[in-house]
Amino acid sequence: MPVGLVMFNLTSAPQTDPVDIYRVRDGIYAADMLLTALVHLDLFSWLAGHPATKEEICRALEITDRPTDVMLTLLAAMGLVEERQQVFHLTTLAQEHLVNGSPWYLGPYFASLEDRPVAVDLLEVLRTGKPASQLGQPAEREGLAQRDGDGAVRDTVHGRDGLPRRLSRSGMSPSIRSC
Repeated sequence: MPVGLVMFNLTSAPQTDPVDIYRVRDGIYAADMLLTALVHLDLFSWLAGHPATKEEICRALEITDRPTDVMLTLLAAMGLVEERQQVFHLTTLAQEHLVNGSPWYLGPYFASLEDRPVAVDLLEVLRTGKPASQLGQPAEREGLAQRDGDGAVRDTVHGRDGLPRRLSRSGMSPSIRSC
């Protein structure tokens, strides 16, 4: 065994629960996923008139199953949608503030952020089903990338490591399976 390497039982549980640490990372993507659902997909306005299953939402909005499951799980954890007998419905909070035509509609407030690179990436992930890591870096797509001396592309807009993890329906803790 190499010096400094400690062996431990991988089946044992830690003494602490890291869920709050996971929530910080999940929260980084939560704002962009909400932005994508609200501004790019107009999901809430559509869902207001069409309570629907995940499959129906995918067909109507031309998005793919797996990332849509992540999005709907996040929106449920945020208290914006609820699933009853596999049909998604808006909560009162979403009806009042996220549906176009409501006197309290917040869409224009979010619209100024629609070009955020992560939100644009999440829209592409929803449409294609491909992980963000396969889409290329935002700087590379926008012609803002710089190359190192060895020719490697370095993202100058921001660093990120891909999709958010699949969230449990009970809150914003990630499951073992990532997107």
